[in-house]
Order: sequence, then structure tokens, then C-alpha cells
Amino acid sequence: MGNNIPKSLEELQALVPDPAASEGPTIYKAELLVDCRNELGESPVWNAEQQTLYWVDIDGKKVLSYNFESKETSEYPMPNKPGCIGLVWESNDLLVCLEDGPVVYDPKKRAIKERLGDFEPNVANTRMNDGRMDRAGCMVVGGYNEKHREDKKHSSGVYCINPDTRDMTPLKGFDRGVRCANAICFSPDGQYMYFCDSPTKELLRYDYDMVTRSVSNPKTVMKLKDEAPGQLDGAVVDAQGYIWTAFFGGGKVLRLTPTGRLDMVVEVPVPNPTCPCFGGPDMDTLFITTTRKRMSEEQLAQQPEAGGVYAFKLPSLIDEAGFAEVNVTKMIGRDPSVIRGLLDHRFGQPAGVSAPTTPAPKNPTVAVSDSGVPATVVGNPTVLDSRRSSALSSNKKGEHAV
Repeated sequence: MGNNIPKSLEELQALVPDPAASEGPTIYKAELLVDCRNELGESPVWNAEQQTLYWVDIDGKKVLSYNFESKETSEYPMPNKPGCIGLVWESNDLLVCLEDGPVVYDPKKRAIKERLGDFEPNVANTRMNDGRMDRAGCMVVGGYNEKHREDKKHSSGVYCINPDTRDMTPLKGFDRGVRCANAICFSPDGQYMYFCDSPTKELLRYDYDMVTRSVSNPKTVMKLKDEAPGQLDGAVVDAQGYIWTAFFGGGKVLRLTPTGRLDMVVEVPVPNPTCPCFGGPDMDTLFITTTRKRMSEEQLAQQPEAGGVYAFKLPSLIDEAGFAEVNVTKMIGRDPSVIRGLLDHRFGQPAGVSAPTTPAPKNPTVAVSDSGVPATVVGNPTVLDSRRSSALSSNKKGEHAV
């Protein structure tokens, strides 16, 4: 994989159906931030209190972190494969979804504090894979059939790790088997959940009930064409409600409107990006994990930094096409030229309650969905830390040489 990465904008648009776009998407480039060369980097999560990025190396059986102030990288060995992670409410612990079940892990003591259940103990060859917190502090996580390329079985499922009962239950209303769960993320208001079973190349949107922890009414947001060289991997939603999804095998992260229109592309200089997340002091940096898997020895020799963590500083201005579907007349104080991320909820964090480490926004603005409905309050951007690496410096707009 990697030899057939789309080399031009026209090739990319041919693989990502985009009938509503009158002009091509704006293209940017990510740069290397951490040269960690993970076997399978995944699940980046930003801890605003610590100014630290956490992520996992699934096949390396470890959690990693990068501190923005000290520029230090740390590793935390795990007893088996960690599929994804989340932050824990009122602590700096991590919720680590190990292959055999979720645990609460204390990075400071480097110890597991609590086990929260067993993952599919009666199903062979499955493990926990992709997951993310909903807006009410519940972790939704999907599984992975380690043999799915051979047996084609949809033998895994999607689950909720419940912070109130401290257990794991199947996600209500999710009535399909899973080969490789990915792209789990939530709209700013928490009313929609996005999901992709990667071999299908189809991004779905479900209605999501945060109270009953259930989904319904699946709809296709976007589907890669069958001839696309890769598939959709991890995803995250920004404050404007747009979805950013890794194009594994395509060497890119795609920004999609909630209706599935291709709006923006971030190139990654390795073929297999796996998952994006937002972070940085101003929540205006996109972090992207990558993998060395499914690359030949020749490819690895040409791209030795595969498996690293890459970063892209979000543009302060975007083309009009980037927010054309938003009803501007309903934007209450919203500056549509600013793209920012949202802080992830923490495990057990009550809905509507902000983390105590998140400063109250000054001159708050209201983010809106494509329909113009206010979704959530975010703060205005502030001056960036001048000590950041070049990977976080501004990228030029309109760079269309893919």
C-alpha cells in the first residue's frame, strides 16, 4: 500500500465523490512533530491541563506522550495491545482500551488502577480498536477482527464504557457486525455519532442519544470509490461541525462538511495516516498519527519517518467555500474564518460541565452546524507560543500541487 497514492487534485476528487463542489478543496501540508516511528500509531488525545499529547502504538504495546513545554517524549509499556485512549474526569489518569478490556491507568505511577470489564471474551481474534468520548463523558469504542482480511467476518461490535456503572455494554441500536471499527466521533452538540467500518470505505452518521447511549437512523455521509487505494481510518469533529478523517493509504487527512462535501485536504508525507485530533495551546493544531504497517522495505527506506506524529496548524482564514453551507445570518457572533477544535470530554465528565482546567472563553463565539444551529461555545484564538517547532508554523494557503 502506498504506491497508488493520488498524485493530483483531479485524482483525489475522482476517488472522493464531491458533486456539490464548484471549486477544488484547499490543500495544506503537515510536518513531522515527533519522530517516534511507531509500528501502528493511533488515537491521539490532547490533555490541555498538562499541555501534553497522548497516543498509542498498538503493535508496539505502549502509550506515548509528548509535552509541549519540555519537548520530551515518554513511553508507557502496556501488557497487551492498546487500541485507543481517553482522559479521565478530575484526574490525569488515562482510560486505556487494551485488547482484552478497558482499564484506568495512572501515567505518573505507571500502573493500572482499575479494570472495567472484559472485551468479547467469547469471540476469537478480536480486540478493542477505535474509540472516543461522547459529550457526556462516556467512551464509545469499536472492535477489530484481527483475521478480517482472511475470513471477512464482521465478528466484533461497538460498546459503551459507562462511567456511572464502571462497566462495558453493547451500544444500543447498533445492529451490525464489525470488521474494523474506525472514525468514531461526535458532533459538537453530541446529537450525532460518526462511524466507519473501514473495509466498507463508507462514513456513516447516526442519531445519538447521550442519555440512553443509543444510536439510530444511520445515513451515509461519504463513501470512497471502490478503486480508492486505501480506506477511511480515525476521525474527529471540529468546532464548526466538520469531520476530519484520515485517508489510510491515501497519505492525507480529509475535511468534510457534515453533508459529506470535500472541503479541505491536509497532505501527510507518508502513505498511511491513521487518526487526527485537535490540540495545542489554542486548540488550533491538528495532530496526526501514522503507521509503518503495510509498507514495503523499499517504501520504509524512502520514508523512514513513517510511524511518526505529524502536525498542521489550522489556517486562520479559509476560502468562502469552506463555510458556504452555513447560514451566516444565524451566526451569533461567530467568525467563520476561524477553524478550531474542541476539547475532548473526559471519562465521567458530566454533560454540559467544562473541565476545571479549561479557561472560560473571552468574548465567546458560537459554533454552528451546516444548518446554522448553534452547537457549542468556544473562545476566540489568542497569540501562539513563539517557541513552537516549525511543524506548527503557518502553512501557505491554496497550495494545490498534491
